[in-house]
Amino acid sequence: MIRILIAEPMTLTREGLVALIERENDIELAAAVRHREEVVRTARAVRPDVALLHAPSGDRYGNLHLEQPYVLDERFASASRMVVATVDELVSTEEVTAAGVTIPGHLVAAVAQVPFGAHPSSCYPRYAYDRAHLREYVTAAQAGPGDLEKYLAAYVQDSEESYRDAIGADRLSQLAGWSQSTEAWQELFSAAGSTS
Repeated sequence: MIRILIAEPMTLTREGLVALIERENDIELAAAVRHREEVVRTARAVRPDVALLHAPSGDRYGNLHLEQPYVLDERFASASRMVVATVDELVSTEEVTAAGVTIPGHLVAAVAQVPFGAHPSSCYPRYAYDRAHLREYVTAAQAGPGDLEKYLAAYVQDSEESYRDAIGADRLSQLAGWSQSTEAWQELFSAAGSTS
């Protein structure tokens, strides 16, 4: 059985992940924590089998670069038995080294390039979280098996490419444009910007 520790500061995301994990017979939910201090304390005690992480960039050897402020990833990586990572962009080792290696490759068992791989969560500074999509996900997870199955069929049970197509290039572009200005950030969370 695989032991999972969910470390997610956003309540909606954490609750949705818990709902999905609880459906699985071969996965044990060891804990679901919110704050940095809880992660450090709980991860040491639980010692998760795998940390699933997403980073803005990394190299083919698993050296990962995260921008500050760090949230939980670097602590989670060192507390787990192994790391499986996705990155928005695979870059050269020289580029990761110049930017700063946050999680060294010896902790990472596998890395794959997956643009927008953290969506609907955020990947600072590349894109903001998608509040409307998170709401859709949590609503489906909490509504019961039928609604969750529809959500999974629409977004999860195909390829990454089909997932990005379902979200839409315009929406992903809007999420990636959050850092252009304060107005872009505010538009992201206005009535018009928060629809999927």
